[in-house]
Amino acid sequence: MKSQFALIPLAVLVLLTACSKDKSPIAQTPEEQLEAYHTRSRQVQGDERYIWAKETLLKDPANLDEELGIRALKDMASTAQQIKRHDDAMVTMGMLMRRLEEGSKLWRMAYLVNARSVLKQGRIDEGRELFRAALRDWEDCISPGVLEYYTNTLHEMQLYEQYIIDHYNLSLEFENAYEESEFSLFRALYIQATEARLNTPNDIVLPGMLPNLSFNAMDRILPQLKEKEGHPEYPVIAKAICLIADQKHGEAIVELEALQAIKPPPEELETYNEYRNIPLYIATAMYRRDQDFEKATPYLDDFWEQNRDRPGYVLDAVLDIIGFIRNEDMHYLGGDSYYVSKYLVDKGFTKDSAIREKLTEGEVAHLYSLYQMGLLKHNKVEETKKVCMEVVEEFFPRTKGGTNSLYTLAGIYMREENYDAAEDAFLRILAETRWDHWVSGSERGLKEIWRIRRGPFTRILDRARELAGKPKSTGPTQLELESRLKELYDEIGE
Repeated sequence: MKSQFALIPLAVLVLLTACSKDKSPIAQTPEEQLEAYHTRSRQVQGDERYIWAKETLLKDPANLDEELGIRALKDMASTAQQIKRHDDAMVTMGMLMRRLEEGSKLWRMAYLVNARSVLKQGRIDEGRELFRAALRDWEDCISPGVLEYYTNTLHEMQLYEQYIIDHYNLSLEFENAYEESEFSLFRALYIQATEARLNTPNDIVLPGMLPNLSFNAMDRILPQLKEKEGHPEYPVIAKAICLIADQKHGEAIVELEALQAIKPPPEELETYNEYRNIPLYIATAMYRRDQDFEKATPYLDDFWEQNRDRPGYVLDAVLDIIGFIRNEDMHYLGGDSYYVSKYLVDKGFTKDSAIREKLTEGEVAHLYSLYQMGLLKHNKVEETKKVCMEVVEEFFPRTKGGTNSLYTLAGIYMREENYDAAEDAFLRILAETRWDHWVSGSERGLKEIWRIRRGPFTRILDRARELAGKPKSTGPTQLELESRLKELYDEIGE
């Protein structure tokens, strides 16, 4: 088989960090090497950054510090995409793989990239078998991430039906990727089937694409989903999910309520079982049919009571499924997030210590962030400001939710023509974070303020230094910040 290596998606780079049997020798000064790499990579762009990452990877792969290797692979993958050097990147991956011990972290990355390349060439069956072999043989590394890498590639190729079917069937085949976990097989099926129906333009039909009006999950997906021994409930739930995707909500509710009526007693069920999730699916069908959140609430209450031991799962599932419903372009952040996030906030997901200790701070900040966005869409401006201030105080700049809440505050201040407060908020985002979405938005906001009231650059610089204090590990260096502010200021002109 020919070895062909493509670029590595960032999610896979993170995924395999904990999966390797290989324990490569640690560099003498890994922290200093990583800092030196970061410093240099921030100073260069395009070809220079690509070459810097490539040289770092190939210099001494066997003794490359893992964190440094991950960083360099991320840079190389993203930069190769920008400068269109895919062929050279594939050759580099091949060279890297040959110099690594088989089974090591980086070797496995190269293996997955090869399998992805086979798929990209249209050799679907062969590519699928390569991924199946990885799932089968890497027993210490069974993870949804390997499967996601495969199915996401199918999605990129617009093979939506194959994407849905293989994700479901391979999940059943390699059940230890999900059993006893926070993952829900049918949550994924719901999102994928709904996306397939709603995300494809009606007027564009290419090989493998699913035009909205012709897609029917009951006809095109359900018959190809495998059954699982010992789980007679799976086909019924899969049918109900396909009915919801096809907007046959009443029929889905009938199927789910009939299944719930014959639910076995708790002692006969595995710890992880889909019977616990049936109320969520009923709530989903009911909300989609009636567009009335209150009607769905009793079923959500039942779902929460049956899953109190895993609040992280409840948080994700409610946001993914219920929150996905009314904005059918998958952008459920906004007005509709108000009802969903308020439900979870009222249940104590942001304040109850017993619940919060089972959640990450990122999950709590994300929920808060959705809540403040929903409040704002419902014109509850003062309440939005109050929530945002609480989130910023607790979670900025460590989390995206904290950063998004400060960004919301900045937008409110702009509308109120409180330019001092808006400028402070935008400056803090630039000084203390690196998330591109909010950084670029804050740059635009600062330029708009400076067009309204220019003022001397020294004032802006002094204020930025005062707000930022010592450079944060989450943000740029002082020199980078000041240089960027000067660039933005000069773009405004006299």
